[in-house]
Amino acid sequence: MLKTHDMPAGTVSAGGRFAWAKPVARFFGWWFCFFAFLGPLSVCPVCGQSGCPGGAVSASAFGGVLAAAVSGVRWLWGLVACRKGGGERA
Repeated sequence: MLKTHDMPAGTVSAGGRFAWAKPVARFFGWWFCFFAFLGPLSVCPVCGQSGCPGGAVSASAFGGVLAAAVSGVRWLWGLVACRKGGGERA
């Protein structure tokens, strides 16, 4: 088993200093996937052109909503599993 002094510099075990980075990276990963999929297909809600920056903004916002929904479901599933099992979240 690794002890704290055996770990490379800047790393901390799960639940440590960088525990927040994994869900944030997962959210931005999902956001990028949805934005990359919706970006070329989006049209501006004001003028109707596909090359307008308004289309990119709407694709970005909709991708953020979808990423939050996917990340939120995973977070809620983890909470339910934690409550049922009575242990810590993985």
